[in-house]
Amino acid sequence: MEDCNKNGALKSRFKTLVAVAFLAIAGLVSVSAQAEIRVLAAGGDLLGPFGTEQIFANGDLVGYVDRPSLFDYQALTTEDIVNNYDVLIIPTNTADWQYDFDWNTRVLPFLASGGGVVWEGAGSTGTAGATIFTTVDDRYLCNNSTICYIPSSPLNVLSVPGITDGISGDFTATLGYFTNWDAALSPFIQANAVDLGTISYGLYGQINAGRIVITQNSQDDVANPAGTAAEVNAYNLLINKIQWAASSTATPDPSLRFMPTLVGLSEAHAIAALSATGYVVNNTYFTTTNLEAYGNVPSQSPQPGAAGFVGDVVDLFVVKTPMTASVTVPDIKGMLTADAENTLNAVNLDRGSLVWSSHPTAPNGTIISQNRAAGQTSNEGWIVDVAQSTGLNAGRVPFVQWLTQADAEAVLAVAGYGADVTFASHSVIPAGNVSAQSPGDDSSLAVGGTVSLVVSSGIAGTTIVAVPAVEGLAQSAAVSALSAEGLSANVSSASSESVVSGDVISQSPSAGTDVSSASIVNLLVSSGSAPAAVNVPSVTGTSQSAAVSVISAAGLSVGSTTTASSSSVASGDVISQTPSTEASVAPGSSVSLVVSTGSPLVIAPSVVGSAYSNAISALQNAGLTVGNVSTTYTRRSCGRVNSQTPVGGTSVPVNTVVNLVVTRTRYCNPL
Repeated sequence: MEDCNKNGALKSRFKTLVAVAFLAIAGLVSVSAQAEIRVLAAGGDLLGPFGTEQIFANGDLVGYVDRPSLFDYQALTTEDIVNNYDVLIIPTNTADWQYDFDWNTRVLPFLASGGGVVWEGAGSTGTAGATIFTTVDDRYLCNNSTICYIPSSPLNVLSVPGITDGISGDFTATLGYFTNWDAALSPFIQANAVDLGTISYGLYGQINAGRIVITQNSQDDVANPAGTAAEVNAYNLLINKIQWAASSTATPDPSLRFMPTLVGLSEAHAIAALSATGYVVNNTYFTTTNLEAYGNVPSQSPQPGAAGFVGDVVDLFVVKTPMTASVTVPDIKGMLTADAENTLNAVNLDRGSLVWSSHPTAPNGTIISQNRAAGQTSNEGWIVDVAQSTGLNAGRVPFVQWLTQADAEAVLAVAGYGADVTFASHSVIPAGNVSAQSPGDDSSLAVGGTVSLVVSSGIAGTTIVAVPAVEGLAQSAAVSALSAEGLSANVSSASSESVVSGDVISQSPSAGTDVSSASIVNLLVSSGSAPAAVNVPSVTGTSQSAAVSVISAAGLSVGSTTTASSSSVASGDVISQTPSTEASVAPGSSVSLVVSTGSPLVIAPSVVGSAYSNAISALQNAGLTVGNVSTTYTRRSCGRVNSQTPVGGTSVPVNTVVNLVVTRTRYCNPL
């Protein structure tokens, strides 16, 4: 870690004001020669007119302003901010969860380094449980339970040298006010309001080695030196806030520390690195991980560049998973996440971290890439990190990490980007696959831009070797030849008419290919000649039990058995089979059967009371057959159905015979 006093001396050279003179002339502030002020305006990129930029462009302050996008700001570590800027400005519209303005890891460490903070429209913030300030929105409840609004003018401005000199009291853009705050802070803009008495609109003070100014109106948003009186006033106040915040001459806090990079170190070296910085190791958690180096650190929290102080506790994660059985990593690209997890679990692997990214070709919700390549040998219980597509998002860089170099370049080309490739060793990512990219996934980048790719050259310390020729060798000899070059084998088998059982049919990569040592070579080994094909016997029309016997006698197995109704095949007999009769298949292949459940059932319609001719039509339309028709004397009208068998509403097979009894009279016989 760099010496904090050295950093502080460097920052103070930029922060010490040589000479500053404020002259209130026509509402503008003129500034004489001064030291350069380096400003980071974190966000506010959706609003204008960007008052901070105007101040430096007009020469009212000397220095420069960086206003990064959300993605670029998120990529900055606290160490980056401390080492490169004198003032951090947080405009109103950036008080959002997406921006990292955490008090303990961002703001307080920056103040401890001697940096100044201008926080506009901020919400409640605390440190060590103490309230810094509390805000209320642009209205409050009066004593009579009605809504009263804070008056916009006039305000009673308290003059504080260096902050409000030359600033008027007209603040029409006030968003809220402060009701309480840390004792280290003092109010510098106050007004009297109905039922509230004196209320405060701005706070300032020295916290640790830095200065902080907190206001509820955003000058960065509304400042304009050529605008209305209120906009000019906001412009002048913003100048004063930046100038005052950058003027701290206090010595930086010597206990400020930055988190070193621990990933890839052994446990002992990681603990030593932390101890040298003054951090305290609390617990060592042993967990499965995708880092194969037993005893090493696979991940860390906080991340490298995060800020802290001497004595802060850090949890250290170290691989302590025993070596387990080897498994082959499946190819899960293109699968839905749930299906990918099931596929990994089937070979005793777990899904690790999941990241999302736009992708020009992969459908939303499908896996784009995996950090362990398909076919790579892993150990049971370890994890595979994956990236999931959110679909096409024009102007956003797709996620190409873990893909092969060729696949990554192809994906970028479809999205309209070029690739700049370099190579570096990596402890996990296989040689030839992308281990890092810049800009990162979903970053804004104009179409036609270039994405920098780092392609893995394999594990650090490995050498490049030529894959030996092992085709035609016995499996044991082939494995020995590969081992002699530091390579390992992934073996699968297949029948062959030309290669002796146990000998290598083919290899991948091919002989002579340059790979890093410790790479995997896929071997296809002969299991000998394929057995003679078997003709599938015909079992259609036989009973299910007879079909099973015939199939087994032919050296085949019964596969899936499903049922279906049939008006022509008796219940329990085979309707159809797959493969069909006389097809040639390998011994042991399965034959699927469809077995009849008999004729399909229909509901017998109720025809009692219907005219005889109508009853016949109804039964025939239902797929039933009219059987015996007899007559009887009843009070019904002649020719009406008196009864039926089976009765209406009964489930019966198609073509079932329905017998009818029809009414006759002394003078009428309908039959």
